[in-house]
Amino acid sequence: MKFFKILGAFAILAIAMAACTPTAPTGEQFGFKTGDYTVYQKVTLDSANNPIRDSVFRVTSTVIATNRSIGGQNDAVLVIDSTFDRGSTTRLASLDSSYYRVANNEIYWFFDTGAIAQFLGGSGSFNLAGVSLTGFQSQWIKLGDLKDAASSQDFSTTSFSANINVQPVGSIGIAATIGGKGLGKTSLSLNNTTYSVHRQSQTIGLRLTIPLLGNLTIPTIQSEYDYGIPSENSTPRTLLRRQINTVVFNVPLVGPSVFNGERRTLVSFTPGK
Repeated sequence: MKFFKILGAFAILAIAMAACTPTAPTGEQFGFKTGDYTVYQKVTLDSANNPIRDSVFRVTSTVIATNRSIGGQNDAVLVIDSTFDRGSTTRLASLDSSYYRVANNEIYWFFDTGAIAQFLGGSGSFNLAGVSLTGFQSQWIKLGDLKDAASSQDFSTTSFSANINVQPVGSIGIAATIGGKGLGKTSLSLNNTTYSVHRQSQTIGLRLTIPLLGNLTIPTIQSEYDYGIPSENSTPRTLLRRQINTVVFNVPLVGPSVFNGERRTLVSFTPGK
C-alpha cells in the first residue's frame, strides 16, 4: 500500500540529522570551492545491504556557489545534485539543490522542506504531492566533523518532531532521536585507489503515532558517511561514500514492511578553481 511505503520513506528523512555541538575539534580543514564536480554511482540495497541487480544510478554533484546567506548564516555553499535514470547518463531523473557549510571543522546541512523532498524522493516510494507537513522547523544540522585522532567521539543527541497529513489516513505524528559519532580516520579503496577518509556513523530512533494503530517504533536506522579525497595539500573536499542501511519493520495488522537503503560511492572528482 502506498501509505506504508510513505511510512518507510518518512522513516529515513532524519537520517542526516546528527546533533550540533559547539566544540571545535582539531583536524584537517574541509574545503568547498566553486566548480567542484563529483560523479557518484548510486545503488539500492537489499535486506542484507547488498546491491540489488539493475539498480545502478549515476549522480553528479556540483558546487555552484559559496558564501550564500541562508538560515542565519553567511557562509553557505550551494550544491546541485543531478540524478540520471537507471542505466542512463543523459536522461535526467531529478535535480536537487542543497546548502552546506563548514564551521570549526564541522560539516552542516541546511535541513528544510526541500531537503526532505530530496531525501525522501531518493527512496522512489514517496511523493510530497497531497501530503502536508506541519510542526517542522528548518535548521542547520550536523553531518560530521574531521578529526586526526582515531578514537570515537559521540555527537550529542538531539530530537526532531513533525506531523504529516496523509489522506484518508489523517495526521501521523513523528518523534525522532538522532545521534552519531566520528569514527576517526581510516582508509577506503574505490576504483583501484586507496583514500584516507574521515568516517562518521549516524543512528536514528523513530516513533510514529498513527490513527487507529497507535505508536509504531521503527528499528534503529544506521548510516555511514566517508569524507576525504586528497586535493590541494590533501584537503578533504568531498563525500567518498554514503550508505544508508535497509530497515525491515512490522506494521500492526499489515505485516512486514521494507525500506530499502542505498549506497553512493565515488566514481570521479574534479576540483574547482
